[in-house]
Amino acid sequence: MSTLFIALSLGLAGIDPLGMLLLAAARASGMRRRPIALFGITVLVGTIAFGVGVTLLLGGQIHAIAQWFNNAPDELYVILQLLITGMLIIWGTRRIIRQLRAEPVAKSESNLVKFLRFGAIPVGLLFTLSMAIDPSFLALIPLSAHSSNLVLTILVFTIWITVSQSPLFLFVIASCLNADKKLILWIQKVQKRHAKRINTIINVCILIAAGILSTDVFWFLATGKWLL
Repeated sequence: MSTLFIALSLGLAGIDPLGMLLLAAARASGMRRRPIALFGITVLVGTIAFGVGVTLLLGGQIHAIAQWFNNAPDELYVILQLLITGMLIIWGTRRIIRQLRAEPVAKSESNLVKFLRFGAIPVGLLFTLSMAIDPSFLALIPLSAHSSNLVLTILVFTIWITVSQSPLFLFVIASCLNADKKLILWIQKVQKRHAKRINTIINVCILIAAGILSTDVFWFLATGKWLL
């Protein structure tokens, strides 16, 4: 359960409206609902497959991963989790500083919309590969490999992509139901009213995930046993 909770926390921390904004712009430019649905499905299935595949490649197959990680020295886990914790703390700190300074977040303009003309599936795959530079996605790889459980690994990446790209999937569903215009108006109102609160929640989720991982490390150093 703790592994799934971390996946949920990282998903909340990694919530990204870019995909939703991309689809909203594409829809406004006249794109049909079917390509939008294909894009959403590609991102969902592709990210799960990508995450599980990378995890499996760490040891070739899930049993090899389990054997390697079970035989690996505990010091390796300490180093890995400290690195992940440090990465999350730096990420969260930068977000907090940017929020305090009220710095605008850079927006990707219409070039992304133009790429959709090459096809929803290819662009969806490119969007999926971009997850490789997401800190919250990278943090899941050693975490899921540590679990040495294929079903749990699939669940971890399913939870993460569903939560982190929830704006995108909500827009896809709304588009299929012909309610995307109402959703866009609602999101704009929510952003204006609760932008700071949403950013604060995301920052707290990042720090919670870092806190859980650091607590796990310090507990091991104190007792010789892992909490996770």
